[in-house]
Amino acid sequence: MRFHLVGVLSFAALLAACGEEQVDAFYYPDKNDLTKHKFFPNVGSVENCQVVVRQAASRNHDPNFERGDYECGVGPTGNSVGDVKVYKMTRR
Repeated sequence: MRFHLVGVLSFAALLAACGEEQVDAFYYPDKNDLTKHKFFPNVGSVENCQVVVRQAASRNHDPNFERGDYECGVGPTGNSVGDVKVYKMTRR
């Protein structure tokens, strides 16, 4: 039983740590030109990222992302490829 409790606590700690990773939001007003974007650093979570980019899209009169696009960068690695930051993962 102790082993099971340790496993559950370790898993809970892992989930908590994942929630604490930095999440950056990127909104692209024109999905055909990803060089133009709006950057929102450290928005707190993927859910907050989605809220932030939806607000940006609405302000741009594109609430359904028909012209634009977005991504949420989770866990910046500190590396980059050219001018592009590298993240552990990206989410939509």
